[in-house]
Amino acid sequence: MWLVALGALQIVLYLADVEPMATWNWEFFGDLWKFLWPFIGASIWWVWADQSGYNSRKEMERIDQRREERRLKNLDILGMLRKDSKKRR
Repeated sequence: MWLVALGALQIVLYLADVEPMATWNWEFFGDLWKFLWPFIGASIWWVWADQSGYNSRKEMERIDQRREERRLKNLDILGMLRKDSKKRR
């Protein structure tokens, strides 16, 4: 996500005539790679993250964290949570 934001920022700065992006050109063998490298990097990252299972692991960790927070909140509401150790009785 950060790489896509960086690529979009480069394009916005080019359109706003901010140096050094204002001097870059869009020719295939010119400076086009400077505009494209963040998007290519993001594509490589997404392919790697999907194939390695990184995205699935992170999503499962978020679900488990929310489940645990919800469980602790419900135990606290029911008065079954010890205040000193945050464990069930």
